Amino acid sequence: MGEVLFCIYGICMRTILLIWVLFCFTVCNVFAQHEADNWYFGFNAGLSFKNGVPALLNDGQTETFEGCATISDKRTGALLFYTDGVKVWNRKHQIMKNGTGLKGGPSSSQSALIVPNPGDSLQYYIFTAPDLTGGGTSGPYAFFYSLVSLENPEGEVVSKNNLLIDNVSEKLTGTLDCSGKGFWVITSHVSEEIFYSYHVTSAGVNATPIISKFNHPIVNPSAGGMKISPNRTKLAVAHAFNSPCVVLLDFNAETGAVTNYKPLTEGLNFYSASFVSFSPDNSKFPI
Repeated sequence: MGEVLFCIYGICMRTILLIWVLFCFTVCNVFAQHEADNWYFGFNAGLSFKNGVPALLNDGQTETFEGCATISDKRTGALLFYTDGVKVWNRKHQIMKNGTGLKGGPSSSQSALIVPNPGDSLQYYIFTAPDLTGGGTSGPYAFFYSLVSLENPEGEVVSKNNLLIDNVSEKLTGTLDCSGKGFWVITSHVSEEIFYSYHVTSAGVNATPIISKFNHPIVNPSAGGMKISPNRTKLAVAHAFNSPCVVLLDFNAETGAVTNYKPLTEGLNFYSASFVSFSPDNSKFPI
């Protein structure tokens, strides 16, 4: 069976985006499971897709303007936990043990990303991107990860704020690697088009990233987002109030490399983008 990596990003409390992650053989195929059955975001907002039709949830505890993430049981769809990148709430909507003080922030575009630990089915990584507006708890504008254990179903953050790299943007995304057993987690530099791809395997998080660099400085890195296409061959990036504000690149799910920089909005009367996405069949590119 394939795995599913799930993350919600709230842009201005309303934009909710789901990362579908694919299992990769010679070609990549989608395996729908239940990690995405519950979404918690914004100010106490939530949605359930457990019955195939969205239903409102009113028990959420988040109070965030932008990035957040939720994970549910892949077999049953039961809520496991959720986070705004600063606090972690368990399945009972209580603050998880040691679940405060993560290094995201309320106005970080993609504050948090939850990734299953390939080496332990009861553990999950939370990767956090900084709040560049200064509204978060990040201190340095750095990229961190924490580790959640569900050995006790109420959960505990057993390792917190492990530093990976400093001077990163608010942009964060991830996908399965081509083995189907590990993950790639990608962030970018705070002011340059440099991408850092971190490999997550059963051995843990490899702290040495694959670095992909392009000679295109970013004017305003404080908002925007990135997304990998469902077939994991493309990486799209949105920059707010920057030219170019939308960039499309190639992504290699085997090596983690980002290549072939293509600005899409140069010469157009289009100067800002908050987020980007792909249609499930990879044929459309909404901004």
